[in-house]
Amino acid sequence: MSKYEEIRSKINELQKQADELFAAEKKAAIADIKDKIKLYGLSAADVGLAPKVAKEPKVAKPARAAKTSVAKSTKTAKAAKAAPAAPKYRGPNGETWGGGRGKRPHWVNEALAAGVDLETYRVM
Repeated sequence: MSKYEEIRSKINELQKQADELFAAEKKAAIADIKDKIKLYGLSAADVGLAPKVAKEPKVAKPARAAKTSVAKSTKTAKAAKAAPAAPKYRGPNGETWGGGRGKRPHWVNEALAAGVDLETYRVM
C-alpha cells in the first residue's frame, strides 16, 4: 500500500470517528436543552425561535365583481383611485401642497425662483 493510500485510509477512519463523536455530542446537547426547557418552562419565542405574539391569519378579501364599463385610460383610472396627499407645505396665502404628486403649484415655483428654501413652508 502506498503512503497516499495509507493516509486516505486514516482520513476515512478519522472522519468516521468524528461523525460518531459529533452524533453522540449532539444527542447529549439535545437532551440537556430539553431538560432546561422543561425546568424553566421555556417556549420557542423565549429563545428567539418564534415570534412572541402570534399574528392573526390574514383573511382574503372577497373578489370584486367585474366592471361593465371600460376606463378611458389607465392614467385616468389610477388618478381617480389616488387619495389626496396630506399637505406637507403651506404657502404664504394658506395654499397647501402634498409635495410629490403632480406639478408643483405656482407659489412653490415662485418661491424657489426667488431663492427661498422650501423648508420654510413645511407643515410641522
